[in-house]
Amino acid sequence: MSNRETSLQDILKKIRALRARAEDAASSENEAAMAAKKADELLQRHNISLSELDVRADGVVRKHWDSGQLTCPVETWTLPGINKGCNVESWYAGGIVTIVGSPADVETALYYVDLARAAVRNCWAAFQKTAEFDYQRIRGASARKIGFSFRKGVALRLGQRISEFAEDPVRTSSGANALVPVKNAMIKAWMEDQKIRVSKAGVSPVDTSAFQAGQRAADRVGLGRGIAQSRPVGLIAAQ
Repeated sequence: MSNRETSLQDILKKIRALRARAEDAASSENEAAMAAKKADELLQRHNISLSELDVRADGVVRKHWDSGQLTCPVETWTLPGINKGCNVESWYAGGIVTIVGSPADVETALYYVDLARAAVRNCWAAFQKTAEFDYQRIRGASARKIGFSFRKGVALRLGQRISEFAEDPVRTSSGANALVPVKNAMIKAWMEDQKIRVSKAGVSPVDTSAFQAGQRAADRVGLGRGIAQSRPVGLIAAQ
C-alpha cells in the first residue's frame, strides 16, 4: 500500500472514530462539536494535498445511513446543504440515506448527518422547555405541528450553514476547493452509469413561528467548520 493510500485510510479511520464519539451518549455537546471541527481539519488537510490524479484514483464510493424509521425523518432537509458543503450526492428512500462521493467526503458527510440528527433532537428538547413553546401551545398550535415545523427549521438552517463551507474564502484560497469540478464530474458519471436519478422532495406546510424559532436555534449550533469565524459552542447554547 502506498503512502497516499495509507494516509487516506488513516483519515477515514479517524473520521469514523469521530462519528462514533458524536453518537456516544456519554459525549458532551462540546465534545461533539470539537469532534466536528477535527473532522473538518482532517478533510481540509487531505484535500489540499490532493492532485487530480489522486482524486481519480480514490474513485467514487456509496455508503448508507440508516435513519431507523420508515417515515422520512425531518433531518433529511439538511441533505442539500451537506451535498454542497461536502461535495457529495445524497438521497433518502425507505428509511435509508444514501451518500455518494469520494471516500473522505462521504465519511465527512455521514458525520454531519449524525451531527444534524443530534442537533435537531437537542434543539427541540430545549425548545419545549421555553415560554415561547408554551405560548404557541396556548394559541392553539398542536405539539405535533410545532415539533415538525421547529425541527424542519433547524434542519434547513443547518443545511444552509453547512453549504457555506463551499464558499468559505479561506478554503477557496487555500486550494481546498480546486478539485470540486473533478469530483462533481466523477459523481455525475457514476450516477449516470448506475442509472440513478434523484427526485426533489415535496414542500410541506409549516407553522411559521415554530419554523423561525427552529432556524434561530440552528444558528446557535456549533458545527466546528469556522463559519463566520464562530467557535464550537456545543450543539445548543443555553436558552
